[in-house]
Amino acid sequence: MWPGAISRLRRNAFIDRWAGREWALRQHRAAVSEEVGAARRVGDVEEAPLFFGQDAGLINDVAPAGLIVETMVSHADEIISGVAGGAIGN
Repeated sequence: MWPGAISRLRRNAFIDRWAGREWALRQHRAAVSEEVGAARRVGDVEEAPLFFGQDAGLINDVAPAGLIVETMVSHADEIISGVAGGAIGN
């Protein structure tokens, strides 16, 4: 139970420091928000909460962005071809 919501978060230094101390986090919300904002601005993934959705558990690998785009285009082409083919009688 994270302050204000039930959330899935990546375990990092921020979470290790505040887990089990949610009430204290609520009491220091303004100061912690400033610290989190500063960490996000510099890309510090250890000092800011990183939220994940339920689909995070479905990730099996990390592919290069180019490969992801190529796969998406290929799948879209297959779908469009199938739809168009059905529409014109192929």
